[in-house]
Amino acid sequence: MSVPAPRRSARARVVVATALVAALGAIVAAPATAGPVSEAARRRAEDAFVAGRPEDLDAILGTGTTPADLEPIVVRDAVWRPLPAGSLPEAPEDDGSLSARRIRWCLEAHAAGRTISSDYPRARPGETDPYPRLTALVLDRARREERGPTGLPDASPIAAVDDETLRWFVQWFYRPAFDPTHRAPDEAERADRARTAEVAARNRTLALASVGGLCLLCVAAGWGLSRRRKTPPAPTDP
Repeated sequence: MSVPAPRRSARARVVVATALVAALGAIVAAPATAGPVSEAARRRAEDAFVAGRPEDLDAILGTGTTPADLEPIVVRDAVWRPLPAGSLPEAPEDDGSLSARRIRWCLEAHAAGRTISSDYPRARPGETDPYPRLTALVLDRARREERGPTGLPDASPIAAVDDETLRWFVQWFYRPAFDPTHRAPDEAERADRARTAEVAARNRTLALASVGGLCLLCVAAGWGLSRRRKTPPAPTDP
């Protein structure tokens, strides 16, 4: 009489499924390690600043180690929304970059009690500004504080930057504030924009729910295997 080959027990399958769920949870919850952030992360940080969400910078750039990683955080905390003395992040090692010069300038301005001014460091020939839109916002604020509203919004540094988000900001908020002849967006346009933002927020929630659903499916599959009873094959006579 032949003996059927041994099968993996349902309990073993449950153990494997549980281990997979635990591994997935560890990947999602694992803290980020310190190191230079990606260009994509820097773009997201600049997007957040331009959209009026500078509080998001810590989550996006908080693990960064280079001057280019920390520039937006220092600009925010030293001159844009100044924090009390002793609350600023430490300056990273000076690598000679534009971001390093800006960080030094911001910390010195904060220590001296100065506001944003037009001597904010600019890119030198051959240098690339890692945050051109953030720079435009800083220089625009410096211009307004030094000269007032004369010539705005057309003379603003913001107007010289070809960026869709900044153009939206100028159309909806900036130009109506300085040009009384400009038609501000009506309530229908504002409602449409609000609906778009609501859909985006809902999609983010659905994405998080999908990850949780996958975890639950793994657990359910393991539980189902443990409950399933299989009839062993009938012995075969030689």
